[in-house]
Amino acid sequence: MSTYSANVQRRHYRIGIDVGLKSIGFCAIEVDGRGTPTKLLNSTVHLHDGGAEPGDRKEVSRKKTAGIARRARRRGLRNKRRLRELDAYLSEELGWPLPDLEEFTDQHEPWHVRAELLDSYVSDPAERKEMLAIAVRHIARHRGWRNSYTSVASLARAPYPSKALITVNQRVCEALGVTIDAEATQGQLASAYVADERYAFQALRGTQGLFRGRQYQSDTYHELTQILRFQRVESSQIDELMKRVFHVINPRDGVRRNMRVGCDQLPGQESKFRAEIAQPAFQKFRIVAALANLRIRSGRQERKLSADELRRVTQYILDSSIALEDNDWSDIAEQLGIERNSLTGTAKAVFEGEPALRRPPTWPGLVLWTGCFEGCWLLLVVLCPLARVLVG
Repeated sequence: MSTYSANVQRRHYRIGIDVGLKSIGFCAIEVDGRGTPTKLLNSTVHLHDGGAEPGDRKEVSRKKTAGIARRARRRGLRNKRRLRELDAYLSEELGWPLPDLEEFTDQHEPWHVRAELLDSYVSDPAERKEMLAIAVRHIARHRGWRNSYTSVASLARAPYPSKALITVNQRVCEALGVTIDAEATQGQLASAYVADERYAFQALRGTQGLFRGRQYQSDTYHELTQILRFQRVESSQIDELMKRVFHVINPRDGVRRNMRVGCDQLPGQESKFRAEIAQPAFQKFRIVAALANLRIRSGRQERKLSADELRRVTQYILDSSIALEDNDWSDIAEQLGIERNSLTGTAKAVFEGEPALRRPPTWPGLVLWTGCFEGCWLLLVVLCPLARVLVG
C-alpha cells in the first residue's frame, strides 16, 4: 500500500479494513516517520445483509436460492427438449403413433400397458407399435433418479431390483395380501396395485403413494429393456431408444468445460487464447514460474537454476503430483544435490523456520497459492482509490 497521500501536507498514513460477515469497516490513521499512529483521519462502517435472503430465513443466501431456481429451470427445459426429440424419433424414424397420455379415460392405463407388454407378445403390428409408444413415452416421463456423472451404460450393470423397488414390492404384497415375484417391474407392481378397487383412485406418487421416496433409473431401464426385447424390437433400435429415454447431460461435458477465459497478455500473444487453468500446460507454466524465483546460495553469492536444473526439478514435481506424493523443499534440494540451507528465493526460510512458500508448487496446491496472490493484487486495486477518499 502507499505510505503517504498525494496532498500538500504529505502526511504518512495507514489504511485498515475489517471485513465481517455483515459489515465492512474502513479507517485511515496518520503515522509519524517511525510508523507510530498519531491521529485518526477517518473511519466508517458499511453494513450489508451478507447476501442473505430477506425474511426469516437469514441463513439462506440469495446465491443459493438463485442457484436452486436456475438449476430447476434448466432441468425442466432439458427434459422438455429430451421428450420432444424422443417423440420425433418415435414418429419419424420408427413410424410409431404418439397417443396423448393425458387423454386416457383411465389415468392408470399406461401402467396396465407396461404390464401387458411383459405378459405376452402382441402379434398385431399396429397395436404393438401403439402400446410400445405408450410404454416408452410413459417411462421417459417417470424414469426415476440417477447420478448425472454416470453413463447410460452403467444402468445395465446396476443391481436389479434396487432396494427401493424391493420396498415397493413388499408394500404391494402387504396391501393385496398376495406374494408377487421378487423381480416384478414397476409397471407390473403398479398395475396389480391399482387393479384392486380399494386402491384404484389412490395416488401412486407423493408422500403417501405407492412410489413414495426416491425411485431409480436402473429399475425402469431394466423394465424397458425387457419390454423391447420381449416385443422383438431390433437391437439397434433398443440401443437408440435407451440413449434417448435415459439421456442426461454429464456435468463434466458441460459448456463451461470448454470455455475460453480470454486472450493472452504476453507481448505478441494478445491474439491467442490463454490455456485453461485445468490444462497440464497451464499448470506446468505455473510451476516453472514459481521455480524461476528459486535461488541457490553458495557463500555470499546466489544464482538462478540452470536450464537443466529447472527442467529436472519441474519434471520431478510433475511426476510427484501425478503419484500423489507429498514433497517439501528438502526433497527439491536433494534433487539438486545441495543442502536445504542453500535454497533461497522462493524457498528462503524466515525466522519462524518456514519458507515464504511453505512447500514446492504442485498442480492443485499452486492454484490455491496463485489465487491468494491474485487476491492480494485485487485488494490493492480496491485500496488505492479508497485511500484518496478517506484521507481527502
